Amino acid sequence: MTNVQLGDREAICGIVSKLGRFQVEDDVTERTTHVICGEKLRTLNLLFAMARGCWILPTKWVYRSLESGHWLDEDPFELSDMFPAVRLSRLDRQKAKKKRNKKGLLTRMGSFYVSHKSSPPHSKMCALIKILGGELTSYQHCNVALGPIEPSKRLPGITHVSEKWLLDSISDYSDQLLTRYTSD
Repeated sequence: MTNVQLGDREAICGIVSKLGRFQVEDDVTERTTHVICGEKLRTLNLLFAMARGCWILPTKWVYRSLESGHWLDEDPFELSDMFPAVRLSRLDRQKAKKKRNKKGLLTRMGSFYVSHKSSPPHSKMCALIKILGGELTSYQHCNVALGPIEPSKRLPGITHVSEKWLLDSISDYSDQLLTRYTSD
């Protein structure tokens, strides 16, 4: 769940137990299939869910499922109006899973380095890049460096972008133009 009010969160946990088939987890992992979203706010859990191709659904889906006594079809509830790239990312990741390939949004982008001073945290940024098929390497060998790097330590030939490039690329499920995010 992400951005879900405490009262709804507690009710949803009870409904999940009652209807079965799913488990509630604190973070989005490789086992996560559905994420319940409260407000329209880009969170790390939402970005991980999109990167993994999870269903992104409103609390209404859970409550209506309870009324029906079983989990309803997700399609009519998917939050593609709130987050337009949700359906695209889910379908792309499902297709990749069926073909058993590791390709993703960042597969053809070359190698990445993430600054240890990045925000969101380095470990989260690296995990997102890996999920999306990107390759991580040292600063000296990367094509793209994300996050703050001291200008005096920058190497020529490396594109330096803000962390926002990755977050926006996931949100739109499209690799954004690097030049719009270059950092000085």
